[in-house]
Amino acid sequence: MSLSNLLKYAKGGLKALLMIIRQPKNLYYITHQEQVYQNRVAKKYPQFIKGLPQIKLSDLTDQVSEKIQPYSLLGGTSEPIDIALLKILARRFPKCSYFEIGTWRGESIVNLMDVTSNRYTLNLPPDDMKESNPDTYSAHNHYLEDIEGVTQLFGNSLHFDFSTLPEMDLIFIDGDHHQEVVASDSRSVFNHLTHENSIIVWHDYASHYSSIWWEVLEGILDGTPSKYHDHIYHVRNTNCAVYLPFEITANSDYNQWLPEESFEIHIKMTEL
Repeated sequence: MSLSNLLKYAKGGLKALLMIIRQPKNLYYITHQEQVYQNRVAKKYPQFIKGLPQIKLSDLTDQVSEKIQPYSLLGGTSEPIDIALLKILARRFPKCSYFEIGTWRGESIVNLMDVTSNRYTLNLPPDDMKESNPDTYSAHNHYLEDIEGVTQLFGNSLHFDFSTLPEMDLIFIDGDHHQEVVASDSRSVFNHLTHENSIIVWHDYASHYSSIWWEVLEGILDGTPSKYHDHIYHVRNTNCAVYLPFEITANSDYNQWLPEESFEIHIKMTEL
């Protein structure tokens, strides 16, 4: 397994990374598990044996030009290009209603304030987050302090009653990345939050833009009705998979290492 594949486990849970540090022999267990998920995807969904087909950001908008601010450049958050994707998709709706599972510092939703009208987040209750990881607890919702216009919901997505919420235009699934939770979250979203034009984005389908996280992919496919599988894509240059309710031309024969686009990045730092 590549280093990039290994590091993605820090996103799904710091426990895996600590397992390796404390007991290097656990590296075999973790790498073996990812191979198990890849084999399971190949067996259950042979059409995705090489992963999802790709589309480009330019397939979704006439011009890719988004400003991402604020942004922490710290671990555990979405990449700037992932947030740009969300903004591009939100702009497809005149008054976009947005829902996300897993808010972390709040960077994604704060960056979508100017392109959305109704915003909802679902996170574990504060006490549960503090108990699960005291070291990162203080950073939760950091960017949502003093922000109005966001409905913050608390609960475990495995047990949350999604039927109490209205239908959403854009849904971002970025909670627990274990297969069974990704499947459950996806199932709940399709059953209760979508209308005929809704778009769904899953974070961490890929790690470092191109290496597939097979456990997440299995969860996505397990939780998505099979009739919609042909409408799920990896957005090139991002870590995200998307469900699009409309027809779009995708590429299944691509070189993940060969650039087909060029991006301009301007970095400006401000002390807090």
